[in-house]
Amino acid sequence: MEDTMSKNARVGNYWVNLVIGIIGMAIACYGNLLPYSETQKTCYFVGALLLLISSILEKQLFFIVLQIIITSGTGIAFAVWIPTFKATIPIILSLLAIVYFTKRGQLQDKTTILGIIAIAVLAAGYAVTKPFVYFLGAVLLMAYSFISFKQGIKIALLWAILNAVFAITAILNLLKYNF
Repeated sequence: MEDTMSKNARVGNYWVNLVIGIIGMAIACYGNLLPYSETQKTCYFVGALLLLISSILEKQLFFIVLQIIITSGTGIAFAVWIPTFKATIPIILSLLAIVYFTKRGQLQDKTTILGIIAIAVLAAGYAVTKPFVYFLGAVLLMAYSFISFKQGIKIALLWAILNAVFAITAILNLLKYNF
């Protein structure tokens, strides 16, 4: 699957963009190690914003869409709404992403479908702050990212590795605070 935006030159230096993404994921992983709190939600939000910036700088359309949905989920976590409503927003955004990628003819690839499902699960997990849900989303996103890397999207390797770390820290959070 070739992302049409990736044909354009990236903005800035690849390594700087990569470091921005690594810092964003490190902050999100740190949030995983915290108990449920405003600090944890802030870590998720700041981490998602940095990952969004990294995606924009690398001009990777799918990862930009992913991070918009994820950032919405991390932002909604601050709202005083019932969890079902919080989870609904990122899921609706994911459905809109499906429509968008369908119109672009990019949903013929099963890899993109896997990525969108991963986005929906991860964002819903952030919105309701449930470690098992975002663990599952991270694992699915890790699989999507490894496949994308094999298909030639270099920055996807960062996403694969960092989502593996994120999944591990989510499991640690589950073991530490929920069992």
